[in-house]
Amino acid sequence: KGKDEVLFAMVRHNNRLLMEDVARRMAAARSPWERLVAVVEGNFPAGTFERDVAVAWLSVGAAAGANAGFARLQTIFYRRLSSNIASTLRQAIPAPDAERLTLGLGAMIDGLWIRKAARSEITRAEAIALLIDYLEAILPAAATAAMKARA
Repeated sequence: KGKDEVLFAMVRHNNRLLMEDVARRMAAARSPWERLVAVVEGNFPAGTFERDVAVAWLSVGAAAGANAGFARLQTIFYRRLSSNIASTLRQAIPAPDAERLTLGLGAMIDGLWIRKAARSEITRAEAIALLIDYLEAILPAAATAAMKARA
């Protein structure tokens, strides 16, 4: 197999693990807040938030402009991520705000993976805590309370 085929297979496999982890966590969640946390936690699966995985993901992202297979893989991943975040946020905040926050949270997730690829020592727990802190700071208090209260 060529380098691109191996890279594609590795990233596709890791994306599948990530999506399965998110789906499992979301199914177990009992409130919109728990579903949002499930998306965050699931995007940093235990044992997967490692430099080699991050470098492979970054390589696919960088090549997506010139490689249709890589672009398709990225499109599927980002659609699923955006759908999972936005559908939960729209339960508590207006749709335009949910879309803006979805983009911001997705960019932060990407940024943490990029930092991991660049040899950052950030841990999975630190990445998750940073994103949860961001959500609690950016969401209106009433929205956060309502999301946490629903079961």
